[in-house]
Amino acid sequence: MEPLKVIIDNWPSETWHKHIPIAIAVFALIISIVSLYWGRKQFESSTRPYVYFLDRSDPNGKPTPQAVLFFVSNSPAQITKITYDFYYPNGKDKVAFHQYEQENQVKYPNTSTRSEWIYVVGDFYEKLKQLPTTAKLKRRIRIDYSFLSGNGNFFYESEAEYNPKENTWKTLSERAK
Repeated sequence: MEPLKVIIDNWPSETWHKHIPIAIAVFALIISIVSLYWGRKQFESSTRPYVYFLDRSDPNGKPTPQAVLFFVSNSPAQITKITYDFYYPNGKDKVAFHQYEQENQVKYPNTSTRSEWIYVVGDFYEKLKQLPTTAKLKRRIRIDYSFLSGNGNFFYESEAEYNPKENTWKTLSERAK
């Protein structure tokens, strides 16, 4: 009993319940800081621009593999670079079929129809006829973009292989940030 008496005699004279409001305030401050962090991340992801593309088809639904339809949604985007690389593998090498780059464009989303623009390889079928019969044509398109202010660097990249029987592109890989 002696140790218990020492603890009771040395117990602080002020009551412990006076510190409960301080503990609640510290806990509320921690929760507020964490929710501000999560809210900021959510705001950034919901207001950032999204730029992507789809394979184009004519109004009858017939695929047009020589054309790519681009879209911007959510907010305006400064497109720093778009790289179009059509090639076919020849052993370990890549033989260029068609290459093109576009830089420094600003695109705005249209709320009713989405912002869209098109890129067409003009002589696609003429070049296709000149390919070796065993060649498997591939397409790699990469879009680098950011906010209009230049903050935040994002990209969308896709690689696809041409299927001549169906006249369409089969997606091999897609990456985005």
